[in-house]
Amino acid sequence: MTMSTHIEALKERREGVDRNIKFENCRPYPDEAKLHELKRKRLLIKDEIIRLACH
Repeated sequence: MTMSTHIEALKERREGVDRNIKFENCRPYPDEAKLHELKRKRLLIKDEIIRLACH
């Protein structure tokens, strides 16, 4: 897997997490623990994308 392919895969994964966050926020009673975990995952993916892009 090339670096650019890996970065693109991470971006797609991050978009999926974004969709899950939006879905959870649309619920009448969003699960705050789940939202916190999803946002943490999104941030970790973003950090990995930045780390890979700097190389």
